[in-house]
Amino acid sequence: MMQRILGESIQGYTHIQRNLECQDRKLSRELEDGSLVLSVADGHGSRSCPYSGTGAELAVNTFCKLIEDLHSHFQNPEDLFDYLNRQGSLKFAQTVERAWKEDVQAYHLEAGLPMPMTQTGDEDLNALYRLYGTTLLGLLIAPTFVFAFQIGDGDITYADDGGVQPVVVADKLLGVESHSLCSREAWKKAVSTVHFPPWEQHLPCAFLLSTDGLSNSYADDEAFGQTCAQYFEALKTYGPDTVEENLPEWLSETSRLGCGDDTTLLMAYLAPDGWEPQAQKAEENEEE
Repeated sequence: MMQRILGESIQGYTHIQRNLECQDRKLSRELEDGSLVLSVADGHGSRSCPYSGTGAELAVNTFCKLIEDLHSHFQNPEDLFDYLNRQGSLKFAQTVERAWKEDVQAYHLEAGLPMPMTQTGDEDLNALYRLYGTTLLGLLIAPTFVFAFQIGDGDITYADDGGVQPVVVADKLLGVESHSLCSREAWKKAVSTVHFPPWEQHLPCAFLLSTDGLSNSYADDEAFGQTCAQYFEALKTYGPDTVEENLPEWLSETSRLGCGDDTTLLMAYLAPDGWEPQAQKAEENEEE
């Protein structure tokens, strides 16, 4: 099976106008057995979260490292499946929150930044975490199952020739509010799910992780789903290289015409061995 990861994070149109840096981050890894790990995070970017871009960077690193550690610990894929299926929204979510907050403390101290203090002169760790507030989306595509994890807004979507569907459904709050890794007991707001591979009879297919800058640029969930389907069709027709080349322009245009927020789209495209883009096949047929 052919596997390809591609993606882009772009500075939102309104952020460009206000000279604000992009707060989105993304990270992906391919493990020894061919498993794919993808993660996307959206720093809140508000005045109360001045280091949220760093918070998002720490978040994607945390997710990928923890999944990689679990993958090494559970030599039997069935054991890893059982653990994530039973503990994805509990023990694993608690581990994600704890590890991220420890990384925030370590970064803040190493950077020599002033520590927020309570009125009684104690370190205010909750205030510290808010400075780095971020959401987190993560996906493990293993040979025998898929694990999806989410805290806060954003979307994890699956697409094939049969259509598109969410991989995991998170709580959506009104307005610009979102659940956050910086919250007390953030793990309680985590949602996760485990699926068996849907691609055995449905290749090619794609998984798309996106921050809310993408979905919020469309009128409703149906329009967003149509856009995910169009990205999948572009992958099939033109191939991952062409899509990746054009992705910055496409996402920038979406942000300009849409909500104006930072936007990240990270995709895993899976196809049969020997697969070629439809456009390339057409050219080869014309030459013959």
